[in-house]
Amino acid sequence: MSDTLTVAINRTRLHSVETPDGFETTGSFDIELENHGEAVHVHVHLDDALSEAASVEGINHHLRPGATKRIPVAVHDDERSVSGRLKVAAAYGAETRYVDLSLRAVRPTKPPVEVDAALGKPANREHGSRLGSGSGANPSGSSGSAGSGDVLSAGVFGGRDGVGRPAAALGVLVVLLAVLAVVTIDSPLLLVGAVAVLVGAVVAGYVSLR
Repeated sequence: MSDTLTVAINRTRLHSVETPDGFETTGSFDIELENHGEAVHVHVHLDDALSEAASVEGINHHLRPGATKRIPVAVHDDERSVSGRLKVAAAYGAETRYVDLSLRAVRPTKPPVEVDAALGKPANREHGSRLGSGSGANPSGSSGSAGSGDVLSAGVFGGRDGVGRPAAALGVLVVLLAVLAVVTIDSPLLLVGAVAVLVGAVVAGYVSLR
């Protein structure tokens, strides 16, 4: 329900105009003209300052004897407060009154913005450092598996942890014996057998090295 500014016409004498000295409101309101006597013409007007924020529905009004009329005043700029003067004149200016009118700005209440308390806390650096140096990490950048040096040494010695070392030593011994047999045996048949043994030993040693 809008506020109402009441103006009494012809109450104390002919063409008299009675208004409050000041009127303050928020948003649109009504001017109520109450005629207490003979028919009369009433003029209402907003000054320049008020006209920038509000407008009155008609400025010239005819009141019949004893009639009451409501005149809407629409406020179309309610984001700022405006003050000015409202003019009310009866009988074409026979009597004029001015009302100090204040239009207060409408300030809608906005809900407060809720901020998560966790946003104000610093990041957990300890947790990040733990992720960067996990239990399975290797400072050299390699995984927990054996490096290239371990593989090379394992291949040379015939397997990891020296498992193939006796077999390699035995192969070397067989090669030496076969070479000695080739050099010392004169029989062609024995010589062929010795060569076969030698070839087999070489192949066995190559396989063990892989």
